[in-house]
Amino acid sequence: MQLQQSIQNLASRPEEEAYLIGNPLEQFTWLSRDHLNVLVYLLTVFHSMLSGRLEKALKYADKAQAQIEQIKSMDHSPFLMAVEMLFYECRIQSHLIFGNKSVAIKEINILCRLHTASNSINNSNAIQRTLTIHALLGLYATSLNFNEAAEAQFASALRTRVN
Repeated sequence: MQLQQSIQNLASRPEEEAYLIGNPLEQFTWLSRDHLNVLVYLLTVFHSMLSGRLEKALKYADKAQAQIEQIKSMDHSPFLMAVEMLFYECRIQSHLIFGNKSVAIKEINILCRLHTASNSINNSNAIQRTLTIHALLGLYATSLNFNEAAEAQFASALRTRVN
């Protein structure tokens, strides 16, 4: 919570004040104000999920998605795409826990499209994202009691990890 407040304080500083810091290592302004806001949402979602408040996590993930959509009209940075995928991962997990399987599979589809688009921009995280998608599909199959399909997805994730 303190980290969130610190980031919010940094994001609320006037732009001119941020550049008055003499030592560049003390600056946190390498992220834009919009990106800092998205980062605060991400921390809130992670904290809410870890503390079992999934409704709050979904609420803030929705707010973050709206913010990301606004930013995407001007900025298609790899940072923004990676954060958007993290939000979808959290949303999918929450929907599976709540039993909203149809929403979860739709968001897995969106995550797959984002993953495909991000591979052309940033290939370094492609393997990790592939593992995550296989794991989420395995969780989805488990929620439907399709144990063989779940096992196949988890095995694919493990094979991808080993390769």
